[in-house]
Amino acid sequence: MGTFLARGNDHVLSELADVGDDGGKEAEERVCDAFAGAILIPDTTVDEILAGRQPEAGDLPELFAQSNGSREACSVRLSERIRSLGYVALLDPMRQEVRFASASPSCPYIWRRGSFLPPYIPRGTRAVATTAFGAQVR
Repeated sequence: MGTFLARGNDHVLSELADVGDDGGKEAEERVCDAFAGAILIPDTTVDEILAGRQPEAGDLPELFAQSNGSREACSVRLSERIRSLGYVALLDPMRQEVRFASASPSCPYIWRRGSFLPPYIPRGTRAVATTAFGAQVR
């Protein structure tokens, strides 16, 4: 829905096109992911699960179970609460690649869909919350 609304607004498209070297695709993806997360998962639900602390890998399945959001939307909502550079990512354990990754607000997108996993992520991992201070896997 966010993509539909953004692409239907010439002003938004113009602003997004001016951001970054990729014609605004990264910015558009971030805006649309944030829109979906905000619509589907209220702040109160995220607040209840995190209880004032930073996200951990185990928070993703809990938020998914307690909300109407997809795993991707839950990843976005959790990544918004990371207070350093980091990601919440969904991984494909069989292909050893990123299925979806949401960066914290100030973090550049380095992990994209289809990116191969870094060697410090154990085989078979399904979800990861990572910050400048280390990674947690589930």
